[in-house]
Amino acid sequence: MRKFTGGKEIIRPAPTRFATNFIALQNILGHKDALRAMVTSREWTTSAYAKDSKGKKLTDDVLNSLFWNECATIVKLTEPLIRVLRIVDSDDRPSMGYLYHAMHQARDEMIKRFRRRKIVVEPYLRIVDSRWDLQLHQNLHAAGFWLNPCFQYDSELMDKHPRSVSRLLDVIERYLFGNPTLQENLTNEMRLFRNAENDFGRSSAINDRSRLAPDEWWVTYGSCAPNLQKLAIRVLSQTCSASGCERNWSIFEHIHSKKRNRLEHQRLNDLVFVHYNLRLQQR
Repeated sequence: MRKFTGGKEIIRPAPTRFATNFIALQNILGHKDALRAMVTSREWTTSAYAKDSKGKKLTDDVLNSLFWNECATIVKLTEPLIRVLRIVDSDDRPSMGYLYHAMHQARDEMIKRFRRRKIVVEPYLRIVDSRWDLQLHQNLHAAGFWLNPCFQYDSELMDKHPRSVSRLLDVIERYLFGNPTLQENLTNEMRLFRNAENDFGRSSAINDRSRLAPDEWWVTYGSCAPNLQKLAIRVLSQTCSASGCERNWSIFEHIHSKKRNRLEHQRLNDLVFVHYNLRLQQR
């Protein structure tokens, strides 16, 4: 296979973590011509693989146009969602400020890809909507979107999501604990941020809107709005996924085995910290 694909692999579990099967399918589709050439080559037809039941099934699938049509449909549907998963699962920056926009963008992309075949995409959109509306969509996601400088100053984008400010106000109301002075300060500081006044309007702040992580941007340029700065950093620093915890737990289980169950708690935490950060460094 590698001879026909130019040395490229189909299964790449290490860089993907989430959605490995869908990414493998994506790679299979990308190597369609190479795989067809492989199963019709003399090397394949004279090999033991071609006579094996699994090999025959592989040959039938690779030469079946219906298989490739279904494969293309699944890849078209899942590619936008895999991009969302990569954002959520990223170790590079907190994803709270990006998830709201990423989900809407993925949904719009799915609709756009199946504009002439709406009947195909509709069942999948219902699944996405039910998962997003009933389980994932929280006020914090919309607040993170509104507080993200990468999006706030894109007027066309903000006009598409007018309810995001209402969601932010819901978050603020819970944050206030009935403090009218804090409410007034936050309202005034929201105006400063929205209009890019004071430090928010500095040329360096404008240049760093997309370059810095949103929480880092607020740490650097938000001192002119201290109350909103504190809230923004809290919101934008939130995680959107338990995957980091799961990876931590798997390292914890690896270190704290039946044979090594008498490690003191602090030493165990230190070992997990070192192992996890070594993996991050390798990535």
